[in-house]
Amino acid sequence: MRSFTLVRDRLPTYALMTVPMNGPYQSQIWRGATSAARFLGVRLVAYVGNYFYKAEKNLNRPDLSDNGSPLFQLAGATDIDGYLPVVGSLGNFDGTDMIQRFLDQLPPKPIVCLGVALPGRISVVPSGSGIDKAVDHLVQVHGCRDIFYIGGTPHNFDAQYRLANFKQAMRENGLEPNAEDILVGDFSSETAEQLVEGLLDQGRIPQAIVCANDSTAIGAATILQRRGYRVPEDVILTGFDDSDEAKSMKPSLTTVAASAYQIAFRSMELLHDQHLGKIVQSETLPTQFIVRRSCGCRAVGSSVLLANPLGLPQIPDLSRFASSASSPPEALAFQERIEKVFDHASDMELDLWEEKIVVASRQATAPDISRYLLEVLPALNAVRQGHQISETMSLQRQMSGQFQAIRSIMSDLSQEGFVQRLLTGLRSNVNSQMRILLFRKDLEPEPHPKFEPGKFQLELDVESGYIGPPRDPSLPHQVVQEVWCVLPLILGDDTFGVLQIREWTAHEMLLEGLRQTLTFVLSAAHNAYHEAQVREEFKRLAIRDQMTGLLNRRGLLEQGELLGKLALRDQNVLGIAMFDLDGLKEINDRFGHKDGDLAIQLLGQSLVDGFRQVDVIGRLGGDEFAVVAKMTKEGSLDGALARVRQSLTQRSIQLDRLWQARTSGGWILWDPKEGTDLDLALSLADKNLYKDKQERKSRRKSP
Repeated sequence: MRSFTLVRDRLPTYALMTVPMNGPYQSQIWRGATSAARFLGVRLVAYVGNYFYKAEKNLNRPDLSDNGSPLFQLAGATDIDGYLPVVGSLGNFDGTDMIQRFLDQLPPKPIVCLGVALPGRISVVPSGSGIDKAVDHLVQVHGCRDIFYIGGTPHNFDAQYRLANFKQAMRENGLEPNAEDILVGDFSSETAEQLVEGLLDQGRIPQAIVCANDSTAIGAATILQRRGYRVPEDVILTGFDDSDEAKSMKPSLTTVAASAYQIAFRSMELLHDQHLGKIVQSETLPTQFIVRRSCGCRAVGSSVLLANPLGLPQIPDLSRFASSASSPPEALAFQERIEKVFDHASDMELDLWEEKIVVASRQATAPDISRYLLEVLPALNAVRQGHQISETMSLQRQMSGQFQAIRSIMSDLSQEGFVQRLLTGLRSNVNSQMRILLFRKDLEPEPHPKFEPGKFQLELDVESGYIGPPRDPSLPHQVVQEVWCVLPLILGDDTFGVLQIREWTAHEMLLEGLRQTLTFVLSAAHNAYHEAQVREEFKRLAIRDQMTGLLNRRGLLEQGELLGKLALRDQNVLGIAMFDLDGLKEINDRFGHKDGDLAIQLLGQSLVDGFRQVDVIGRLGGDEFAVVAKMTKEGSLDGALARVRQSLTQRSIQLDRLWQARTSGGWILWDPKEGTDLDLALSLADKNLYKDKQERKSRRKSP
């Protein structure tokens, strides 16, 4: 057993390590953990990474292409006082060995494993699979004999346990499970749809399908109903998890409540007890079989366990009241009193009230008392409906805000000012209690970075408007009770940084949507910047001569015309010079075209030596070059021609070839206000070049 160091000078901070909260199980874990953190008065940081799986594993799932499990490195690199790994989810595709090794590398702090026990560690797990209760019900109540099963991923502990429980329950009911009737899923509704579609295409219509979780059952129901099969009349369905979707599905889903909310809540309590130095032990929480319409029964049970380990306000013993109340006025007064309580109750408390009201109404000794108790239920349902409407409206507002923010940001993805536009868009339309930490100031992604505080270069604090170096790269060290979410900004092999959100109040599934959206925005901005660079490079190549690196004819004309407009505005003139090589044909014929090209390059370099940086120099083609230079009316380019020839001679000598490059040149003064264009000016300069060439040739021939 490892020893832990108790830190008392700051608020305890615990790390929940889980996968994206886009499924019912993860949502219940999130809600249970955050409720417990607020109840206990501690800080919670939810590191929402991804599944642990080997890099070479081919999962065939686009949504799993971003292996964000390295994000959990942050949990070990900051002031965290204890860890809550959601073991079943993290090890969904490759088992628990990688998780065990990772936990061994963390600093020696308390750890409580959620959902699946790991050797030598404290854990909170369900007391049993509960799948056996579903099989018992289908066989003994509905007389089913042809029962199929859709499981989870083979390496997942829960999937293995539930499958074994299914097989055992089938045998105990006198049925031998057939291998072809057991389908391997991955706990997702999408895979379940494909599997059931395959069954129907083969003409295999089972009496009942037992599913390893609610998402699988929802996917199965979707395809069955799309293909014209009725649930439960044609095919009975059962699930596992008792998610919100299970309650709202049409028909409502018969399922097993595995206490995910309670498991997360109790795990937080045990972790906090360890931090305070108390001795704790692993615990199991009961599962409950919930009968609803998808098996053909009337709903006879609530999805909430009657045990109240969550610290919720204690609800009165209604059974005692039901058996002792003797008059309708007394019942009416009670009815009015508890209806006022509903106005301030959470959904969890409403479920507890509903369960106890139904039980008490059955135990009432007087019919009037039973009736008055049951008449409370419409008020309870009205409050619950109000909660649902409020949550739906809040969800719509959040989605609309995110859409507006992303639309404003996407309207301009140019590099200049993008970070400020990103901050402004988020600040005005999205939950402002967030910040973004990026690995690179220039938005360049990192392929496989280490998630360590010192690796980040840029912070965007949406709440304060701060943009600059990370001030507290892990989490703000504030002595205040908070709930944080930390999500990786990863797309494929590109990692941009992390998104940190404080006190998230919207639906938890929006977190994953926001993460993906921001990642796509950063990727789009990065791609737009590189596309702009590519366009600039294409433009540069379009006006550049590949052999010399100077402007080509198009580039020289474009920039020369621009100088002409400036000269016209400033009442100046320009010098137009033309150059070519003397004896290029002889060099090509005697020494080859490689040497000829080399001579052309030498002339281009010599022109750069002889003229100024502000002058426009270009290669018109072959061995012809032109220069457009700023000048005065009294100026001359003779000095520039001399410098070019001197440089060309020196470069030829340094090259140490059997030939020497020489050049002829001619120039004119061009006054744009006279109405002549650059093409005409180049032609006039070319005539002077020809004169110079003839004179130089004559001098070389004379004795």
